Amino acid sequence: MNYIRKSIALITVITILFLIPVNYVSADSSVIYQTSVKENVTSGATLEKITRFTTDGWQSIDVLKVDLGNPNIQVDSLTNTDSLMNLTQVKALADARGAVAAINSSFFNPLGKDNKGYVDGPIVESGKIISAVTGYNSTGDHMASFSIDNSKKVSFDFWKTNIKLVAPNGKMVDVAQYNKPSPVNYKDITVLDRRWGKTSIGSSDKNPELFEVVVVEGKITDMRFSQPAVEIPQNGFVIVTTAANGPAITNNFQIGDDVKLSINTTPDWSNLAVSMTGSAILLKNGKIPDKFSMNIAGRQPRTAIGCSKSGTQLIIVTVDGRQNLGIGMTQTELANFLASQGAYNALNFDGGGSTTMVARQPGDSGLSVINSPSDGAQRYVAAGLGIFSIAPPSELNGLIIDTDDKSVFVNGSRSFTVSGYDRYLNPITLDPNQITFSASGVQGSFKGNTFYPKSSGKAVIKATVGNLSAEFTEDVLGNPVEINLNYQSLKLPLNATKKFSATGKDKAGFTSTINPQDINWTVNGNIGSFNGNTFSATGQGTGFIDASIGNTHAYCGVSVASSASTVIDGFEQANGSFISSPTGLGGDYSISNEYTNSGSYSGKLTYDFTNTEGTRAAYMVFPGNGLTLAPNTDKLGLWVYNTHSVPNWLRAEVYDSSGSKQILEFTKDMNWSGWKYLEVSLDGIDGPARLTRIYLAQVSPVSDSGSIYLDDLTQVSSSYPALTSGQIPEDTKYKDPYNKTVTYKKTANSFRFSVFGQTSEPKNLLQKLLVERYADKTNSSLCDMAVLLGSGTHKITSKIKVNTITTSSNYKAMDIKNSRLIQLDTSKKGLRLTDPKQWSWFLDKLNTFTGNNIFIFMSDSPKNFSDGLEGNLFRNILSDYQKTKGKNVWVIYKNTTNSTVTENGVKYFSTAGYDIKGLNSANAANQAKYLLVTVIGSDISYEFKPSI
Repeated sequence: MNYIRKSIALITVITILFLIPVNYVSADSSVIYQTSVKENVTSGATLEKITRFTTDGWQSIDVLKVDLGNPNIQVDSLTNTDSLMNLTQVKALADARGAVAAINSSFFNPLGKDNKGYVDGPIVESGKIISAVTGYNSTGDHMASFSIDNSKKVSFDFWKTNIKLVAPNGKMVDVAQYNKPSPVNYKDITVLDRRWGKTSIGSSDKNPELFEVVVVEGKITDMRFSQPAVEIPQNGFVIVTTAANGPAITNNFQIGDDVKLSINTTPDWSNLAVSMTGSAILLKNGKIPDKFSMNIAGRQPRTAIGCSKSGTQLIIVTVDGRQNLGIGMTQTELANFLASQGAYNALNFDGGGSTTMVARQPGDSGLSVINSPSDGAQRYVAAGLGIFSIAPPSELNGLIIDTDDKSVFVNGSRSFTVSGYDRYLNPITLDPNQITFSASGVQGSFKGNTFYPKSSGKAVIKATVGNLSAEFTEDVLGNPVEINLNYQSLKLPLNATKKFSATGKDKAGFTSTINPQDINWTVNGNIGSFNGNTFSATGQGTGFIDASIGNTHAYCGVSVASSASTVIDGFEQANGSFISSPTGLGGDYSISNEYTNSGSYSGKLTYDFTNTEGTRAAYMVFPGNGLTLAPNTDKLGLWVYNTHSVPNWLRAEVYDSSGSKQILEFTKDMNWSGWKYLEVSLDGIDGPARLTRIYLAQVSPVSDSGSIYLDDLTQVSSSYPALTSGQIPEDTKYKDPYNKTVTYKKTANSFRFSVFGQTSEPKNLLQKLLVERYADKTNSSLCDMAVLLGSGTHKITSKIKVNTITTSSNYKAMDIKNSRLIQLDTSKKGLRLTDPKQWSWFLDKLNTFTGNNIFIFMSDSPKNFSDGLEGNLFRNILSDYQKTKGKNVWVIYKNTTNSTVTENGVKYFSTAGYDIKGLNSANAANQAKYLLVTVIGSDISYEFKPSI
């Protein structure tokens, strides 16, 4: 079996669907564009990523389908293995258990700081109930649970739960909750076992009369009144209540008595392998309920799970929301979507910022976050649901070949990676020496895993191991005619380094990353040198870097400064105070003569992290607003004496010139003893900055206390020589062959049109003159059409003798000979926002055209759409259209420059009219221009002509 990246063996790509209404989108919404990529996670589990652009906005949906009939698939709950109270990110939950995919599941209740919280409802994990609460859903069917029994039958039920302690005399004592905190300060009865954590609650100022009963192997071994927390036995539990409620225990139990914890549920948990609580049932027997038991209103990020009518397939869905790339779904839309995916019964899990899906992607052994959590990062949650592969190891069964870029320039190079999988689609590590590569379709050769093409075209790259092979199609572009570096100018301190990367563009505007080894890097000026793609600034002064491939060059100006170090605090006198996080930790800050690097004193920061867990910090706080650093400060230096090696972090807190707080890392591992000089960069922080704190942080569970000593706080500043005007050469620019003067005669297959940018009526004599001269030149240059771009009223059209197109409002199209002219309305910064129906109309005008040339006129650049994703989609659709149809596609819009650029086969023109920057009567003859386009069959040319 072959595995071909983004091909048909293990990945299915459904490319484009235009305006296909689907039943889960709201009644007045339809799909404009859709892509779908399907991959195998493991044998029995597939992942599909669906991206939709709808008339209401973008939707990003991930669908994980799991075959419960596959004997190598297992599903289980995921909770923190140290404590059910520890909130944990989904990826960490899945990594800890070895899952191949996972989602967040149960709703939960956060408890203050330190990522603590607990799930709503019961949890069954690995066939054992590990958390429950009496009376769940007792007031009605509100929050349903998803369950799988031991025979892999799926059910969706509103659980009813009853928890009791059974005494030797047969009496039963009500228990409020099991492995959950008490909502009434333990005035009820709570049972905690080792899944809760290592220790019980214990008496405190908040609970001075706490009563705890220790049970080991079913027998009471201790009764504790107003005593500290006790270790919860591995093979037992602790009963927690208050002294006032103690008689409920003491009247029925004594030390040495047998005690049984009875948890009765409907459905019966003892037959279940897994169960997680959600909220509303979204689908029941193929239908959406008339009313949801809980309705979280609006379009939100969503997580849900469903199963097929047969019950053999799970359909697990996450929907991104609260961001431009995903507007989310309502619960009804979610229910309809699940039904469209084959779900017959389904349940809503926790959504919003909790919505997270992780999965192992083809060829990878680790997990990746698949969706885009709305918080910008994974939220810490109480529980997840994991998918596991329990397949036995097997022999190599297929290959995956991949690379960083699907295109490469001729005479360049591109490296490929190959990974393997077994018969169950689980990853297998390959010996690189066993992999052979070959290429067909173009001339070229391999050295190791790197391909060196010698002719352009489509290269079919083939990787082989034994009798197995995989293929990848790589586009080989012509020679680059332009190079773009990631830096155009640099200011570097002496001895600093910068890593360069580059992209290139061919004649048709197709781009590709360039392997730095394919570039000739030279340095002008005695300022430094290159090692690979890394520049080292070794000499003070100015110069430039020249990156070239053949006759194509790109340049980067460089100013290298010399550094000056100044001690801004020698810690010779009192200069700060102490605080801790969390508050109340032991510690102190003072001036000390015990250890010094220079002078008579140093700053002593004492800390005590022995009695807390989680992240802890001890701060040395500078007085007032802190120390003001020089505006040209590049680095902060500090001498630190460490009494013993410990994995602590040392940080500085600074505020930039705008008042924004920035955290700097001196080190993330204080793995030395004695004095050590540390330095941290202020790169990217706008000065002058203020240093407010230096602090030691401990994020590991190590119990530690001690002191560190600080001395000779130093600011390292630089002075940069100026780069003079004209010192840096201009990058090589491709001379556009379409920009030319032609002799024009009207024929049966030729026509000409002019374009002028105008966003408002003339405000002065110069602007009035320019627009009138444009009209005159249009009338006298044999033009068949005039185009006025911008949102103005364009009254000048009354003086133009030929047909006109204006982009001030509305959208329309007309055919002239072998060309179609399309006027779009982007007055609201996009097609969809201006009129959602415009997209379907536009796509129809593209797809029904049989001529050679498409001209599109807009009042603004697609790069200026308020929805950047829509702008990218617009450009991608045109590029795909040009590539598949082979037509000329020109886009012309209003801007403040007269320029053109070719991107991926499509030409984009910017016309300014009299809105060009810096226009005045003295330079109008050279600056004010209009665009003249001449079409002779499929041969098109253009000129920017003076308006005067």
